[in-house]
Amino acid sequence: MSLTQSNISASTLAMQLSELLPAMHFLLRPSGRERGHEPPSPEIRGQFRMMKTLHHAGQLTMQDLAEAMHVSAPTVTGIVKRGVAQGIVARTADPADGRIVQVALTEAGRAQMAAAVKAHVATVERLLVELDADDRRAIGEALPALERLLAVARDRRDATGPRGSGCRRKGER
Repeated sequence: MSLTQSNISASTLAMQLSELLPAMHFLLRPSGRERGHEPPSPEIRGQFRMMKTLHHAGQLTMQDLAEAMHVSAPTVTGIVKRGVAQGIVARTADPADGRIVQVALTEAGRAQMAAAVKAHVATVERLLVELDADDRRAIGEALPALERLLAVARDRRDATGPRGSGCRRKGER
């Protein structure tokens, strides 16, 4: 099915994107096969998600980190604990309220994220150079609409609370 129509339905686009996006995600991430071993465990993926979240947001409270990652407080506590043991994140008391714990990437964590971002960009660039200029231009022109679609998806996700936590959002009963 071609998407060259000027007035494409949301249903048609949804079907195409629901097939394309997971395949793109799978092919663009570093796979275990490329590294010569099994794909990373859920714990490693959770730590990478934490690092990516902190890379974009900077320092967060444990609660804010759990919400940003859409996991429960106990789940984020375990992820942070492993990250502290590995030296990739640091926990500090909030200066305004010592009961609140702030989490941020350490220098080692920032270095790991910088290397991961660099490797990911290089992977995507190697693929993009195989496309002609018209295809690259079309992808570039689609980016603002894809960013808006991502914002809608994030807004909807944020309205539902942490995944699997059984927790309600602030103010809900």
